[in-house]
Amino acid sequence: MKTHDFYFDLPQELIAQTPLERRDGSRLLVLDKKTGSVEHRHFYDLPEYLRPGDCLILNNSRVLPARLLGHRVPGGGACEILLLIDRGDNVWECLVRPGKKLRKGTRVSFGDGELTAEVVDELPDGNRLVKFSYEGIFLEVLERLGKMPLPPYIKEELQDQERYQTVYSKVNGSAAAPTAGLHFTQELLDQVSAMGVKLGYVTLHVGLGTFRPVKEDEIEGHEMHSEYCVIPQETADLISAALTLSQATGGAFDPTVAPLVTLWGITTDSPRVPQQTEIDALLPLVGTEHVTLEGTRVTLDEGCAMDLGGIAKGYASDRLADIFAQYGVDSALVSLGGNVYARGTKPGGAAWSVAVQHPEQEGYAAMLSLTDAFAVTSGGYQRYFTGPDGTVYQHILDPKTGWPVQGDLLSVTIVADSGTMADAYSTALYVMGREAAQDFWRQNGGFDMVLITKDGQVLYTPGLADKLTETEGSGYAYASIES
Repeated sequence: MKTHDFYFDLPQELIAQTPLERRDGSRLLVLDKKTGSVEHRHFYDLPEYLRPGDCLILNNSRVLPARLLGHRVPGGGACEILLLIDRGDNVWECLVRPGKKLRKGTRVSFGDGELTAEVVDELPDGNRLVKFSYEGIFLEVLERLGKMPLPPYIKEELQDQERYQTVYSKVNGSAAAPTAGLHFTQELLDQVSAMGVKLGYVTLHVGLGTFRPVKEDEIEGHEMHSEYCVIPQETADLISAALTLSQATGGAFDPTVAPLVTLWGITTDSPRVPQQTEIDALLPLVGTEHVTLEGTRVTLDEGCAMDLGGIAKGYASDRLADIFAQYGVDSALVSLGGNVYARGTKPGGAAWSVAVQHPEQEGYAAMLSLTDAFAVTSGGYQRYFTGPDGTVYQHILDPKTGWPVQGDLLSVTIVADSGTMADAYSTALYVMGREAAQDFWRQNGGFDMVLITKDGQVLYTPGLADKLTETEGSGYAYASIES
């Protein structure tokens, strides 16, 4: 693919030099993905395209006034340093200009000596490592002396530096603004939140790639620079749990199946049956070996993605159990849609009644009496679509084939003392199928389960023998699984 294939003319007079007084007054181009029609709206019309239950993810990175104008010492020649990455101990990786004059050992002064710097190393890509010296707090010095690193096509001086920040910016670190978010106002965010749209935040610092021009004739030859992102410890813990459970189940539960989930589009309004060649192209991206987790630093191989939806509810129920314990709540029943947490007993002392849904008709297939336990059910009947040839495709994918599971189970219910484990196991054992699921339980233990098979059986582990009540007229034959 040639770089010049992407060239286009943008008249200078159409490049805005100053922001609109009203942030959300900017124009919004709307492309209808079904018809291909184009409509010109305004950003304040965005709520018309969102629905209750949608999740809007916002980058809360805050732009550093990272452009420093100074002079060399001695000599006095003008120079410019652009901060990119904080390497610790007051050393930053930087872009510098003029590069020929700012070699290792060169000293620079900013703001009449309030801030000084020395180039301590030259990197292979031309960047410099620069060590700064100052009195006080570096960010406060930077606020006084630094300028916003505006794109080169913006010639006007920025009068209000906050206009190059999003209204929800929080974490300092970007070398440029995540510009799509500049159009949000707090009022607009309040409006979509009141609609039932969930707001989530990530920290992704915009880095060097924003400023590096593409010089290669072939697009594939351009080196893409990495960017720094931050995930909370709780998210890192969730990822760690997903990787551990994936390995424990031999990959039957696998959070890296995300590219295939996207390909099928089962969770969207436009699911489709992909070509086998498309599936084959993505299967090499599936597997926990593509994920490296070190503390709160997560690295994914190119093209890989993670979907934590398979354990998110279970993990949330575990956190609820922690909160209940913290505040002395000893009796509660929590339902998260297919995930139930029974804490303690009912106020009268009886166990909680938790129904196992009948996967083929209204009502339930069995009733469980539980105390201090998590119960999670997975099954293909919960979400599916019908293909053009009438084939029904359910939403749980087999990570090994890339196709929806076509096994001998209708549903799997896991009862355990960990919601996260129960969530992962319910999916994994459904993927495994009847015999492999029973073998897994025999070899690992630590949980109970209810299997509803396509040939009309409800199979349960011995630990549930005195907790499971059969449903009369369900059409199922009930039997305990042999240890």
